[in-house]
Amino acid sequence: MEGFARNRTAWKWLGVGLLLSAAAVLLMAGGASATLSGTPYVGGDWTITTPTTLADQSLSVDGNILVESTLSITNATIIFTADGLSLTVSASPAGGLTMNGTGPGVMSARIQTSSSSYFWKFVIENSTSNVNVQYAVFTNVDGGVVVNGGTSTSRVFQYVTLANARGFG
Repeated sequence: MEGFARNRTAWKWLGVGLLLSAAAVLLMAGGASATLSGTPYVGGDWTITTPTTLADQSLSVDGNILVESTLSITNATIIFTADGLSLTVSASPAGGLTMNGTGPGVMSARIQTSSSSYFWKFVIENSTSNVNVQYAVFTNVDGGVVVNGGTSTSRVFQYVTLANARGFG
Protein backbone atom coordinates (compact mmCIF):
# COMPACT_ATOMS: atom_id res chain seq x y z
CA MET A 1 0.00 0.00 0.00
CA GLU A 2 2.89 2.32 0.77
CA GLY A 3 4.34 1.81 -2.75
CA PHE A 4 0.96 2.72 -4.28
CA ALA A 5 0.82 6.02 -2.33
CA ARG A 6 4.39 6.84 -3.32
CA ASN A 7 3.62 6.19 -7.04
CA ARG A 8 0.49 8.31 -6.77
CA THR A 9 2.51 11.22 -5.38
CA ALA A 10 5.08 10.80 -8.17
CA TRP A 11 2.30 10.94 -10.79
CA LYS A 12 0.94 14.14 -9.23
CA TRP A 13 4.38 15.78 -9.36
CA LEU A 14 4.82 14.64 -12.95
CA GLY A 15 1.46 16.23 -13.83
CA VAL A 16 2.44 19.52 -12.14
CA GLY A 17 5.75 19.48 -14.03
CA LEU A 18 4.01 18.96 -17.37
CA LEU A 19 1.56 21.81 -16.68
CA LEU A 20 4.40 24.17 -15.76
CA SER A 21 6.32 23.14 -18.90
CA ALA A 22 3.28 23.81 -21.09
CA ALA A 23 2.77 27.22 -19.49
CA ALA A 24 6.42 28.11 -20.06
CA VAL A 25 6.17 27.17 -23.75
CA LEU A 26 3.05 29.33 -24.18
CA LEU A 27 4.71 32.30 -22.48
CA MET A 28 7.82 31.99 -24.64
CA ALA A 29 5.72 31.79 -27.83
CA GLY A 30 4.12 35.17 -27.00
CA GLY A 31 4.15 37.49 -30.03
CA ALA A 32 1.78 37.26 -32.93
CA SER A 33 -1.93 37.06 -32.56
CA ALA A 34 -4.49 37.19 -35.34
CA THR A 35 -6.22 40.55 -35.75
CA LEU A 36 -9.10 41.83 -37.84
CA SER A 37 -10.25 45.22 -36.61
CA GLY A 38 -12.23 48.03 -38.20
CA THR A 39 -14.75 47.14 -40.91
CA PRO A 40 -15.58 43.44 -40.41
CA TYR A 41 -15.74 41.01 -43.31
CA VAL A 42 -19.05 39.09 -43.30
CA GLY A 43 -19.03 37.59 -46.80
CA GLY A 44 -19.62 38.88 -50.32
CA ASP A 45 -18.25 42.31 -51.26
CA TRP A 46 -16.17 43.98 -48.52
CA THR A 47 -16.40 47.78 -48.51
CA ILE A 48 -13.90 49.16 -46.00
CA THR A 49 -15.28 52.43 -44.59
CA THR A 50 -13.25 52.69 -41.37
CA PRO A 51 -9.52 52.15 -40.77
CA THR A 52 -9.12 48.37 -40.89
CA THR A 53 -6.25 46.07 -39.90
CA LEU A 54 -5.68 42.46 -40.92
CA ALA A 55 -2.69 40.86 -39.22
CA ASP A 56 -1.15 37.45 -38.69
CA GLN A 57 -3.86 35.38 -40.38
CA SER A 58 -5.41 34.31 -43.67
CA LEU A 59 -8.79 35.64 -44.76
CA SER A 60 -10.83 34.06 -47.58
CA VAL A 61 -12.93 36.60 -49.49
CA ASP A 62 -15.69 35.65 -51.94
CA GLY A 63 -16.41 39.17 -53.22
CA ASN A 64 -14.68 42.38 -54.31
CA ILE A 65 -12.76 44.55 -51.86
CA LEU A 66 -13.31 48.32 -52.05
CA VAL A 67 -11.06 50.37 -49.76
CA GLU A 68 -12.71 53.75 -49.03
CA SER A 69 -10.79 54.34 -45.79
CA THR A 70 -7.48 52.59 -45.02
CA LEU A 71 -6.55 48.92 -45.02
CA SER A 72 -3.41 47.70 -43.29
CA ILE A 73 -2.26 44.14 -44.00
CA THR A 74 0.65 42.85 -41.91
CA ASN A 75 1.99 39.30 -42.17
CA ALA A 76 -1.40 38.21 -43.48
CA THR A 77 -2.91 36.66 -46.60
CA ILE A 78 -6.09 37.55 -48.47
CA ILE A 79 -7.37 34.67 -50.58
CA PHE A 80 -9.91 35.44 -53.31
CA THR A 81 -12.17 32.38 -53.67
CA ALA A 82 -13.74 33.18 -57.06
CA ASP A 83 -12.51 34.28 -60.47
CA GLY A 84 -12.61 37.92 -61.63
CA LEU A 85 -12.72 39.62 -58.23
CA SER A 86 -10.83 42.83 -57.45
CA LEU A 87 -9.11 44.92 -54.81
CA THR A 88 -9.72 48.62 -55.48
CA VAL A 89 -8.20 51.43 -53.43
CA SER A 90 -10.82 54.12 -53.96
CA ALA A 91 -10.36 57.85 -54.50
CA SER A 92 -13.60 58.51 -52.67
CA PRO A 93 -13.29 59.59 -49.99
CA ALA A 94 -9.61 58.72 -49.50
CA GLY A 95 -8.70 55.05 -49.69
CA GLY A 96 -5.24 53.98 -48.58
CA LEU A 97 -3.36 50.70 -48.32
CA THR A 98 -0.39 49.51 -46.31
CA MET A 99 0.98 46.00 -46.82
CA ASN A 100 4.01 44.81 -44.92
CA GLY A 101 5.71 41.47 -44.64
CA THR A 102 8.37 40.86 -42.06
CA GLY A 103 11.34 41.65 -44.27
CA PRO A 104 13.70 40.43 -46.99
CA GLY A 105 13.27 36.79 -47.93
CA VAL A 106 10.05 36.33 -45.97
CA MET A 107 7.42 38.02 -48.17
CA SER A 108 4.63 37.27 -45.72
CA ALA A 109 2.02 39.80 -46.88
CA ARG A 110 0.10 38.11 -49.69
CA ILE A 111 -2.94 38.40 -51.93
CA GLN A 112 -3.73 35.29 -53.92
CA THR A 113 -6.53 33.11 -55.23
CA SER A 114 -7.82 29.76 -54.04
CA SER A 115 -7.30 28.24 -57.51
CA SER A 116 -4.52 28.68 -60.04
CA SER A 117 -7.20 29.22 -62.70
CA TYR A 118 -8.69 32.24 -60.85
CA PHE A 119 -7.37 35.77 -61.41
CA TRP A 120 -8.05 39.07 -59.61
CA LYS A 121 -7.54 42.75 -60.47
CA PHE A 122 -5.68 45.34 -58.39
CA VAL A 123 -6.61 49.00 -59.07
CA ILE A 124 -5.38 52.08 -57.21
CA GLU A 125 -7.49 55.12 -58.05
CA ASN A 126 -6.27 58.71 -57.77
CA SER A 127 -6.64 58.76 -53.99
CA THR A 128 -5.02 61.42 -51.81
CA SER A 129 -4.02 58.72 -49.30
CA ASN A 130 -0.83 56.68 -49.37
CA VAL A 131 -0.33 53.23 -50.81
CA ASN A 132 2.73 51.57 -49.28
CA VAL A 133 3.43 47.93 -50.19
CA GLN A 134 6.60 46.21 -48.97
CA TYR A 135 7.69 42.57 -48.84
CA ALA A 136 4.50 41.38 -50.51
CA VAL A 137 3.48 38.75 -53.04
CA PHE A 138 0.56 39.09 -55.48
CA THR A 139 -0.35 35.75 -57.07
CA ASN A 140 -2.64 35.43 -60.10
CA VAL A 141 -3.09 39.18 -60.51
CA ASP A 142 -4.73 40.09 -63.83
CA GLY A 143 -3.30 43.10 -65.68
CA GLY A 144 -0.62 43.87 -63.11
CA VAL A 145 -1.10 46.65 -60.58
CA VAL A 146 -3.04 49.52 -62.17
CA VAL A 147 -2.07 52.87 -60.59
CA ASN A 148 -4.21 55.85 -61.62
CA GLY A 149 -2.42 58.79 -60.03
CA GLY A 150 -0.43 59.67 -56.98
CA THR A 151 3.24 60.58 -56.61
CA SER A 152 6.43 58.66 -55.98
CA THR A 153 6.10 59.50 -52.29
CA SER A 154 2.42 58.52 -52.01
CA ARG A 155 2.83 55.25 -53.98
CA VAL A 156 5.62 53.07 -52.63
CA PHE A 157 6.26 49.51 -53.84
CA GLN A 158 9.39 47.77 -52.51
CA TYR A 159 10.26 44.08 -52.71
CA VAL A 160 6.97 43.11 -54.36
CA THR A 161 6.67 39.85 -56.28
CA LEU A 162 4.03 39.17 -58.94
CA ALA A 163 3.60 35.42 -59.41
CA ASN A 164 1.61 33.82 -62.23
CA ALA A 165 0.46 37.26 -63.38
CA ARG A 166 -1.53 37.63 -66.58
CA GLY A 167 -1.93 40.35 -69.21
CA PHE A 168 0.69 42.98 -68.44
CA GLY A 169 4.29 43.86 -69.23
